[in-house]
Amino acid sequence: MNNEYTTKPKYVLAILTILNSTLTHFWLVKLGRKKGKTLELYPEVLRTVPIPDIVSIDENDITQINNAINNGTLLSLADTFVMKWFNLGSDDIATMKEYISNNQ
Repeated sequence: MNNEYTTKPKYVLAILTILNSTLTHFWLVKLGRKKGKTLELYPEVLRTVPIPDIVSIDENDITQINNAINNGTLLSLADTFVMKWFNLGSDDIATMKEYISNNQ
């Protein structure tokens, strides 16, 4: 990721949301290595976590994310934003959650 993005709140909030989503959890479970009950994550896996075109994310989404962080509800909203940004359906999230449940 370009370092200039790390100082822009929009990018930080969007990435924080993505990292707290079912999509990222699925990605890490699917591509990470299990060692007993521990999931080992290597740089290659972390570098390939899907990131949408953050420039195109609506500023209203960023405002809602900021509010969710401030009132402690980001985890419950992260999937909603990720579904929108990646054009996923609730069935996609359900499939990922099932995979996670069966592979942890």
